[in-house]
Formats: sequence, structure tokens, C-alpha cells
Amino acid sequence: MFDLALAQDRVVLSEDTDFGALLALRAATKPSVILFRGMWDRSAANLLPLFRANLPAMEAELEIGAVIVIEATRIRVRHLPIWLG
Repeated sequence: MFDLALAQDRVVLSEDTDFGALLALRAATKPSVILFRGMWDRSAANLLPLFRANLPAMEAELEIGAVIVIEATRIRVRHLPIWLG
């Protein structure tokens, strides 16, 4: 999936925190990943407005390569590549 997202210049959206770990293992700068965490209502009806409201603030980070974690009360940004160690 990462290779397809990279080839098509897409951003991966997920609720699975393993995607951040997998991306770190790749030591790559793309694709960017947005992770939704800590929300009880994970329906598209709840997540889509949250995503849309924050997209303008995240756009530049996503362009250069980042893992962005969206939680109910905050947003965290970690630039890629993520180095383990």
C-alpha cells in the first residue's frame, strides 16, 4: 500500500498506529500518513469534518512528508523520515 500511495502521490489515512511504525521501518520521506487516535466515534460522519477542518493547517506538512496524529483535543506532527534507535 505504501508503494501505491507513493507512486500516486497520495496520503494514507488510518486508525491503525502500526502504519506509523511500518513507515518508520522504511526510513522514507513519503507517503505521508494521517492517523486518527483516541476517538470513540470512528465513523466517517465524525472523522470527515475533523479531517476537513484541519486539512489547511496540515497541507504543507503532508507535502514534505509527515506522520500526523489527529486526536480529539490535539494534533501532533512528526516529519519523515523517522529514525529508529
